[in-house]
Amino acid sequence: MKRILLCLILASPTFLLAQQYSKVKIMLDVTHTMQQLSALGLDVDHGRHQPGKYFIGEFEQAEVAAIAAQGFKTEVLIADLEANRLLGKHDETQYRALPPCPEQSPKVYETPASYQPGSMGGYFKYQEMLDILDQMAQQYPNILKAKQPITSVYATHEGRPVYWLKISDNPTQDENEPEVLYTGVHHAREPNSLSQMIFYMWYLLEHYDTDPEVKYLVDNTEMYFVPNMNPDGYIYNETTNPNGGGMWRKNRRNNGDGTFGVDLNRNYGYEWGFDDTGSSPNTNGQTYRGPSAFSEPETQMIRDFCLAHQFQFALNYHTFGDLLIYPWGYTDGPTVDHPTFSSFGPYMARDNNFLNGFGTQTVGYVTNGDSDDWMYGEQASKAKIYSMTPEVGPSFWPTADQIDALNKSCMTMNITAAHLVLNFGLLTPGGNQFLDAPQGSIL
Repeated sequence: MKRILLCLILASPTFLLAQQYSKVKIMLDVTHTMQQLSALGLDVDHGRHQPGKYFIGEFEQAEVAAIAAQGFKTEVLIADLEANRLLGKHDETQYRALPPCPEQSPKVYETPASYQPGSMGGYFKYQEMLDILDQMAQQYPNILKAKQPITSVYATHEGRPVYWLKISDNPTQDENEPEVLYTGVHHAREPNSLSQMIFYMWYLLEHYDTDPEVKYLVDNTEMYFVPNMNPDGYIYNETTNPNGGGMWRKNRRNNGDGTFGVDLNRNYGYEWGFDDTGSSPNTNGQTYRGPSAFSEPETQMIRDFCLAHQFQFALNYHTFGDLLIYPWGYTDGPTVDHPTFSSFGPYMARDNNFLNGFGTQTVGYVTNGDSDDWMYGEQASKAKIYSMTPEVGPSFWPTADQIDALNKSCMTMNITAAHLVLNFGLLTPGGNQFLDAPQGSIL
């Protein structure tokens, strides 16, 4: 009955408008685990996890009731997240100060002159994003290939394309240079995955003529961007909450039973549906994996885009939790390339000190059908892609005054991703020791 009630509450899009989301601390022990939470179909891959002790996440009231019904002890930290955000209060329950790695001071990045906040609580509405991408193409045609649909053959469930762009010194040509992929907005309620990408793109474009490092990367790599791969879900949040704060996660598939949406980051083909803990078979679940692998047009587009290119490295941006996650997700264990991944992680996170590791080392439980596992694990139809997921920031909708710092916290990860497909090393302050990343595993 409890599961049926949860299904009925989550099934109605109009009811969702009235739902109150809370920040909740869920106590863990040997009989109340992350795996049990995940099996409820809840979103527990975004939050703060202290293994064996607690998990802090953002849940609506029906979900909180379902958690309590399973015997978990809970503590409400912020009763009404939207009211808290509108009052401009920072979510101090989630944010932690992250010291830089001791080898060096974090690099300071200036905010690009062209970067302006969006009108959706500081984040960009969908049309604002499109206008910005067009503005970039108009101002920097020599190093930016204008936005293009991944395909014109099919579209999202609501008829929208998914766009990509390319930054390189000859952007309209296939230069046979190492390729890097950056994606955002797998989940519709994660707008900073878009804003940090717009920030990064502006930074590259504006600094190409003045910053030797930026020029080196743009001249020697091909950087591809998919800023928003879930336009339907994103626009749904924009429609219900035009000032920000919308909490819709999935895409907008009509599941035919009164529920809507598939979790796009459970719909990829590698070990899709491996178990019902790492994804949910229930259409009402936040982690519903869809009726079949690659059933969704959005994941089909990313799949086809990867098959049409030779990406060596990918960053699939999400929020939140201050994590840098790499495969495997579907099982509790490392890949054969774990030495390479675990070497890359500290380089990537050297300025923000994100916790890095595979799934159970970071989020604390398994997922299946996610982007990183497919990009890396599918090696029959393409070469392996060293794919990672940054989980940025303290919450899904940090206040507007936090966005600039969050954008800057991603910059070293983004720039290092481009470096790692070339020759990359770091000089330590003491003794000038050269630390060489194992880029030979990529090239």
